[in-house]
Amino acid sequence: VGTPVQTFNAASAATGLTGIENVVLDRNGDAYIAYNAGATPGIAVVSALNGRSGGGFDVSRDRTISGANTTLVTPKGVEIADDLGLILVSDTGVSGVLIFSSCAAGDVAPLATLPGTGTPWDSDYDPLNDTLYVAQTNGSVDAYDNFSVDLGSNGVSRTITLIPAATNLHGVRYDQRSDTLILSDVGLAADAADGALLALEFASTASGATAVTKRVAGPLTGLGNPVDIAFDGADLYVAEKANAGGAIQVWRNFLTDTSLTGSVAPSSSVATVNPESIVLMRKF
Repeated sequence: VGTPVQTFNAASAATGLTGIENVVLDRNGDAYIAYNAGATPGIAVVSALNGRSGGGFDVSRDRTISGANTTLVTPKGVEIADDLGLILVSDTGVSGVLIFSSCAAGDVAPLATLPGTGTPWDSDYDPLNDTLYVAQTNGSVDAYDNFSVDLGSNGVSRTITLIPAATNLHGVRYDQRSDTLILSDVGLAADAADGALLALEFASTASGATAVTKRVAGPLTGLGNPVDIAFDGADLYVAEKANAGGAIQVWRNFLTDTSLTGSVAPSSSVATVNPESIVLMRKF
């Protein structure tokens, strides 16, 4: 964790493109940015974000998905299913996941809407097992198996209820190699000290009440509102929004280091003012 080397001014995109909630990258390096402040919420698609330092949204190469037909109200987490050509938007305003084509632009209707069992904040798609995991703010996780077959039209396949109970799940990442779900729980939004990081093994078959494999929480963690997470296969990166004004944390070897449990400090941390989202960028 160090000093930022690139800044892209998304707020300069167009009138109303403020209140950024989430940013993800597809395999081509294009960024999908959820925003929900201003008169019209939406998704901004920024072409080749890597290398766009110092600039802003360019109508000649970038696009937005926004308008009444989109039914977007309060978009939060965005997931890109590259092989399916889909954008999956967790919208707390409609309490569902809105599905769009990755080529969508303008005021277009979603291809489908997943109602789920609660209010979704984020999702992660596992292409190997064809399962979509959706983190709910009621503390549970919905799983849609065989997702590419019906885009979830047959309803939730499994609902995972964590033991000990989670309060307010936000970030979710699935690790294929270990078949593990990694989750962040912000707890009470007004409490800057009750956040937690969770891991749950055998996620591809988990259903109902399921004990977590690892829980990191407590005063030494600096976790208050861990609103988003990113995982590179070894290290976990956390956007901590509340504690001490905000920080980006790194937890080295998060799944394999057995000492990372309970109230322990992150491997490293850098102060960042109220970060809302985090994504790992590689050179394309």
